[in-house]
Amino acid sequence: MDKKDLAQIKPGSPAFTSKWWKEKRSDATKGSGVLKALDEWQKACPKDPGKLSSPAAADAATKAAKGLVAAMTKAKAKSGKDKVSADACLLYVKLATAYMGRIPAPAPVAASGAPAADKDWPKVQAQMTKALAAAKAAATKGGKMVESVGVVNKALEKVTALANARVQGKTGRPIAELNAQLDKIGAALKEPNRFLGQQGALRKLQQGVLSAASRVKSPAAAAATKAFDQDFDKLMDFERRLEAAIKDTERELDEARNIVNKSDTTLDSVRATFADFQDSVYDHIQTSLHQMPAALNALTVEAVEIMKMKGKTLDAKAQEALRDRVDDLGDRLAQLDRIATAHSNDGASMKKVIRGFENEPDFAKALPKLDKDLAAMRSALKNAEKAADAARKVAASLTAA
Repeated sequence: MDKKDLAQIKPGSPAFTSKWWKEKRSDATKGSGVLKALDEWQKACPKDPGKLSSPAAADAATKAAKGLVAAMTKAKAKSGKDKVSADACLLYVKLATAYMGRIPAPAPVAASGAPAADKDWPKVQAQMTKALAAAKAAATKGGKMVESVGVVNKALEKVTALANARVQGKTGRPIAELNAQLDKIGAALKEPNRFLGQQGALRKLQQGVLSAASRVKSPAAAAATKAFDQDFDKLMDFERRLEAAIKDTERELDEARNIVNKSDTTLDSVRATFADFQDSVYDHIQTSLHQMPAALNALTVEAVEIMKMKGKTLDAKAQEALRDRVDDLGDRLAQLDRIATAHSNDGASMKKVIRGFENEPDFAKALPKLDKDLAAMRSALKNAEKAADAARKVAASLTAA
């Protein structure tokens, strides 16, 4: 059923036939008794209820209208998230209820000579006042419920942004934390949903008042009844707003859960990549970290030995030997620098892979240790480079032409 179909729903139109309903209805509303109720409507309810010529015909029409109201109320409850179907059911209920109010039913004459229904009008007015007061109280609470769902929706937007950050490789929260927040948001929707479900009792109260008022035929009573119906519907508009807010938030909650699940799948892939990194590159880095101190120490010792030669006079052969030692010192230093640079690049590549998952327990300890190890490697290399530079200056002074 589409929104455009709602315009066709009016007494006397094809929309009040079982054939039309069967073609347009949602599968979810099946089994509500609507088809049978519409068939009974077709038999007993002419387009103009004023044409009902006898009390028996009026009773049959009333019975058929009540049956349609009951069936459509049941169908609305089964329509779920299909807002168009729910709106259609409410429209049928409203039209059938209004139809009942127009059915002519001669009231018995009381002892005073006035129709009994007219005698009941003060009682009906009291019922209207009581019903409107109940609707007003519900509207006040309903407005607060709409606001509370809005607050929940804002919280959901933040969690969704965090979940998207994980999927996009940006810094995010651990999955367990995100799921806990989504569960809390889902729980916060239970009370608004429960409150919304309670409003069916108020709608029944409205229909009962309208039914009682329909037996009073004075123009003043008809005008008051119409005003009551409009005021009641206006107060109950929070139903529509609350239902829409809940449905929107529930849909967005499902989408957020899907995003978190997607990031969970991504995390599994990242875990596998990180495991490979630890088995190969990380182990190689650790080996280098254990071997490099000895190599750097040997390089520094060599530089110190060269510096001890400061002030000496060397013959040509000794100068050539010194140049070879300095060149070897530079080659060894360059090799260690390439190793350190390669390991730093490996570390940067791994950080890029796990971006957005840094807070996961799997990575929270390993990466800081890697950073610390690489920093220590660079610091030791920098000290060795200073010693090598000093050695080069000494060698240059001893081998000057």
